[in-house]
Amino acid sequence: MRTLLKYVLPVLFAALLSGCGASLVRKVRIGEEVAVRQYGTVGLDLTFEVENASRRTLRLEEAELEFFTGAGSLGRAVLRGSVEIPGRSCGPVCSRWKFDFPDAAAGMVLRKRLEEGDYARLEVEVRMTLRAGAVRRRVSFERMPFSEFLNIFAEDRMRLG
Repeated sequence: MRTLLKYVLPVLFAALLSGCGASLVRKVRIGEEVAVRQYGTVGLDLTFEVENASRRTLRLEEAELEFFTGAGSLGRAVLRGSVEIPGRSCGPVCSRWKFDFPDAAAGMVLRKRLEEGDYARLEVEVRMTLRAGAVRRRVSFERMPFSEFLNIFAEDRMRLG
């Protein structure tokens, strides 16, 4: 599941910030993964380097990704707690995620497809809430191919194809 969040967390922020306005998008940069701590198959702490040149404190209050294949849901990743990025700051930001799989086989299928880069047969549905200062924005993306989601929102270094 490390593979899942290694790529998806920066994409989540990019997607969310894109809904908040162009000026905010230009002022926030999500860098490389700093640390990963996995808790078996059900949880993960993921730390990224983040720069927030904006004066606003950003808080990712809720985030949930659900993955699908033609046969149905493979599972979901849910943000535990919130992620806060102080205004005019640069440093590591930690996020804690919980995984929920309908069964062990679904978790193994999801892991295998992500590790092999087999995004064409995965679909994702995303729901999240960001607070930027006093403004709160809820963003959701209906079920779409995972490769399309990455191509729309990922940085150039993550783009597919």
